[in-house]
Amino acid sequence: MEIKNNLKQLVAKTGMKHSFLSDKVGVSDTAFSYWVNNHRQPSGIYVARLCEELGCTAQEIYSVQEGQ
Repeated sequence: MEIKNNLKQLVAKTGMKHSFLSDKVGVSDTAFSYWVNNHRQPSGIYVARLCEELGCTAQEIYSVQEGQ
C-alpha cells in the first residue's frame, strides 16, 4: 500500500502558480515541487496550510494506492 497525494490535480484546478502557492504555504519552490511530484509528502502543518489555500480537505489531498 502506498500513500500518494493529489496536489498536482488540485493545483491545476485552481490555476495558481507553484511559486505563488509555495510562498503562501511557507516553503521553497523545490520543496513544493517534491510534494506535487510525489517525491516527498508534506507534514501536517503544511497539509493544513495547503487545505486553506486550495479550499480542500486533507482527504482530498491524499489517496491510498494498493501495491502492484
